[in-house]
Amino acid sequence: MSITPWKPETDIVLHQALGKCAEECGELSQALARCLIQGFQEAEPVTHKLNRTHLFDEVADLKAALRWLFDVLDEPFKGESERERRKFDGFKHWQKMLESDRATEVRQP
Repeated sequence: MSITPWKPETDIVLHQALGKCAEECGELSQALARCLIQGFQEAEPVTHKLNRTHLFDEVADLKAALRWLFDVLDEPFKGESERERRKFDGFKHWQKMLESDRATEVRQP
């Protein structure tokens, strides 16, 4: 067995910005799972916080972490990238397919 010679990121600020993005991604993932399992419009049983509110809070936290990471990397936001545009267009195409399938299912006896 060989060990890869990787070492942690040595720039402490970049290290923390990357770590914070990873942490916020995990928290967003948990909020998304809660919406799927419990329902988007439902509330957390103990805190009574709406799942949708929790989701949007976590999206905002991730966006802030990403902004910080881009700032640390000295990569100013330049608007929507070509990759983002293609990905979004693909999602919208998929949405139309899903909506078409749903409409077909509703019409069937």
